[in-house]
Amino acid sequence: MNKDSKPIIAPEDRVPLKSKMAIGFGGLALFFGNFFFNNFAWPVFQMTLGVNPALLGIAMAIPRFWDAFTDPLMGKISDNTHSKYGRRRPYIVGGAILTGIMFGIVWMVPTGWSEDAILAWFVVTSILFYTCFTIFSVPLTSLTYEMTPDYNERTKVMGFFSFFFKIGEAVNQYLFPLAQLAVFGAAMVGVQYVGWGVGIFIFIIGGSLPGLLVKERYYKAASSQNKVKIWVSIKEAFKNNAFVILITLTILQTVCGIYASSLDYYLIVYHMFDGDIATGAIWKGHLTLAYAVMGFISIPVLTFISSRFSKKTALAIVYVMFLMSGVVKWFVFTPDNPIKILLDPILGAPIWIGIAMIMPAMMADVCDEDERRHHNRREGMFGALYTWFQKFGFSIAFLGAGLALNYVGFDEQLGGAQTPEAIFGMRAILAGGVVVTALIALIVLKFYPISPERALETRHILEERRGKV
Repeated sequence: MNKDSKPIIAPEDRVPLKSKMAIGFGGLALFFGNFFFNNFAWPVFQMTLGVNPALLGIAMAIPRFWDAFTDPLMGKISDNTHSKYGRRRPYIVGGAILTGIMFGIVWMVPTGWSEDAILAWFVVTSILFYTCFTIFSVPLTSLTYEMTPDYNERTKVMGFFSFFFKIGEAVNQYLFPLAQLAVFGAAMVGVQYVGWGVGIFIFIIGGSLPGLLVKERYYKAASSQNKVKIWVSIKEAFKNNAFVILITLTILQTVCGIYASSLDYYLIVYHMFDGDIATGAIWKGHLTLAYAVMGFISIPVLTFISSRFSKKTALAIVYVMFLMSGVVKWFVFTPDNPIKILLDPILGAPIWIGIAMIMPAMMADVCDEDERRHHNRREGMFGALYTWFQKFGFSIAFLGAGLALNYVGFDEQLGGAQTPEAIFGMRAILAGGVVVTALIALIVLKFYPISPERALETRHILEERRGKV
């Protein structure tokens, strides 16, 4: 590819705007399932209903273990499905409807129950919710990998996915305060209205759109292939160096990103605002919104870099910026001038676009490499493994943040009077953890083997073997 000229995408490889918009709405539903569910559950079940936070934390982790079984199983089912509607689309539509219904049911917990009964309700309904969400999310993730065979158009498709993902990030922080408005009469009544609103409009309506409007390009090519087997696929996936590198980067960044997001909240509240939780929450909201805005700005910039050079180059630039953001964090999370924290997203926000846009586009190239070696289209299995490792990273991050707070001597009872050692420890772990993670990621990324030239060569080999899609 000539790096001095604009890459040309063949008309037949372009994804129609309506399909890109549809996959974007799917990305919005994916955000609400992966992030908003727990973000909403914490103030509802802990702050409003009074469930013990330690027990609630354990309850939130249980579905992750369940996902270890259901995600690969759903990937296998989707890869092996042969219906006139495709391998992915029936599950996306059906899963979206089931997910929306279960999302609404979670918040219908009877408020007069005991703590144990309320906790049991949450455990059971959250497992059912995540089971339905797996039926939806694994085929949806797989579908994003197969919407186009073009190296650069894949990044553009994921750009739409990321844009809507960022919309979710920008608005979700306001939904719990919305549920507390006096117009609802009672806190849990507002929660239920918001819960069913998200279930119907985000999951059922928005989540169904990819299944209704997006074409499955590889369906015919995969219709005559051998059945995909879970353990064989997992074993072969982990022999794929490019896949292992992407999974390693995903775990590194998910753990570090969520970990940093947890610790910076504590520094805002207990270091910058002397334990004032209400004011700290407002500034944390400002920081989150600023991350979303910078994320929007990053999408076209990183799409341009990826198209002109390579996805690997774009991701390397993101990690360099992330490394620099680690240094900046040491200086901006201080009490002298809180507005300084809005400098953090300038360097830190693009990393989330790397996860939401560039890495999935790279995963699509990995799926081509897998077909080149093993003659099967297995986007379902790769999508299942990718999403599970993301979820695993979330769980490790929340656990690590709690352990780090204990390690540095944080004491909630002290409020804003935390010891200097505790404050120093939180600042050092936040800034140092980001720097170390970025350095490791840059070293790992160096070994990623799929260049634009390699991807084009693989495409030509596959098209000679089984024809164009």
